[in-house]
Amino acid sequence: IYRDDMQGVCDFVAYLEKDSKAKLYGEPVCWNDNNQVSADSMYVFFRNEEIDYVQGFSSAICIQQYDLLHYNQMSGKEIIALVKDGDVYRVDVNGNAETVFFPVDEADHTLSGCNRTQSSFVKVYLENRQVHHVLFTTATTGTMYPLTQAGDEVMHLGGFFWAEDERPRVPADVLLTVPRTKRADD
Repeated sequence: IYRDDMQGVCDFVAYLEKDSKAKLYGEPVCWNDNNQVSADSMYVFFRNEEIDYVQGFSSAICIQQYDLLHYNQMSGKEIIALVKDGDVYRVDVNGNAETVFFPVDEADHTLSGCNRTQSSFVKVYLENRQVHHVLFTTATTGTMYPLTQAGDEVMHLGGFFWAEDERPRVPADVLLTVPRTKRADD
């Protein structure tokens, strides 16, 4: 799939014009700017020919690349990424929500650590394509790790994979067959 506001890959896609909904099956992965969403199955909902939101079910994970080593991540039973004017502005994670975030120190713009949490649901708000604030349920547990003590097991959620090499870059790329990125075991 190639659009200016979204790119994606999957094994099978069906578009239902009546519902303005595309169903993606077979290891679907979608991208918007530096955000990647994947799940066992996904729906892309349209309003007035624009993407309204993307919904992923089962093994759903949303990843935002901060730099080559650090990725903000959210996973859960269901992920809904809401889109406005071509950009993701909010992500809702419902059911067994887990997150990994790298807060940025406002004074010197460096990463201040690695925050890993578990909650029943999470809402993440983005501004200017960056995480602005996060809302958790009151029964949230989590730990903030200094970067020097955050290994891969802390910095990556179960199911983490970054599939940038699969991403279509131009419309003609949808005709290519590219090797699929191995999905991580949960």
